[in-house]
Amino acid sequence: MLNPCLFHDFFLPVLFLDGYAQVRLKQTQLSITRSENKTARIECEASGIQNFRSAVIHWYQHRPGEAPERILHISTGQPVFDKDSDKKKFDCLKKPDEPLSTLTVNGITQNDRAVYYCAYWDHSVRKP
Repeated sequence: MLNPCLFHDFFLPVLFLDGYAQVRLKQTQLSITRSENKTARIECEASGIQNFRSAVIHWYQHRPGEAPERILHISTGQPVFDKDSDKKKFDCLKKPDEPLSTLTVNGITQNDRAVYYCAYWDHSVRKP
């Protein structure tokens, strides 16, 4: 019998105040449980990003007791991986019209137990 693996994900709100755009990234699934060797998909819904089509969305993995690590980032094309070894483990899509980004974790193992989250930086915001 295969042991299920538990995935945690959460929303990471990013708010800019004082007249600037309010950006919000929302992950609706509080946790995901899958059997080993299965696939899990984690969605990140964005709002308040003026041009989501060209926005860069980053995906991170945070294992218990370790520092968070960026897995990849995606803009207008294919995802760009921080480590070549992650290209078979992870995949990412971006649907600009929704606006939504989905991280896929393939061939789940016990080592994939982690918190996964998306992030975005608005480089247009300037300090007064």
